[in-house]
Amino acid sequence: APESLMQALEDLDYLAALDNDGNLSEFGIIMSEFPLDPQLSKSLLASCEFECVDEMLTIAAMVTAPNCFLHAAPGTEEIALTCWRRFSHPAGDHFTLINIFNAFRAASANSTNQGDSERWCRDCFLSSSALRMAQSIRAELLAIMSRIELPISGPAFGAKGNALSIKKALLSGYFMHVRK
Repeated sequence: APESLMQALEDLDYLAALDNDGNLSEFGIIMSEFPLDPQLSKSLLASCEFECVDEMLTIAAMVTAPNCFLHAAPGTEEIALTCWRRFSHPAGDHFTLINIFNAFRAASANSTNQGDSERWCRDCFLSSSALRMAQSIRAELLAIMSRIELPISGPAFGAKGNALSIKKALLSGYFMHVRK
């Protein structure tokens, strides 16, 4: 519909992806390198400025991959909630996803075979296939960033000021979703 097209162009303009003539800006060209929605691309690029690239790569991968939470069978809902709570982060869901991904990565690194990490996922009511896909997406995004020579900051999750940096990067792309 014409209204949808105009809204999409307006959104791209707000994200600085278009120049004054309505063509892709240099920033828009860089954003288009990522197979992500424009807001997430903008957030990922903003993470270079806020030095939280490692964390934003994880967030982008986790929100792009399928839902990592398994449906708990009847009678096991409380056990599942208890498992999921240990990954919970007071700063919100995006930070919880980082905790889950980091725990999965640690469990995978400590396992002697893939079955161990799958068992860990089952025990935590998490989807191993979704987390493996997130791992693959993250690696692809990191390769794109390396190819276009963007600065890649190392992991700092939990360090002082890192949570604020992650929030700033997220807001750089998703400011249109903020309500008063």
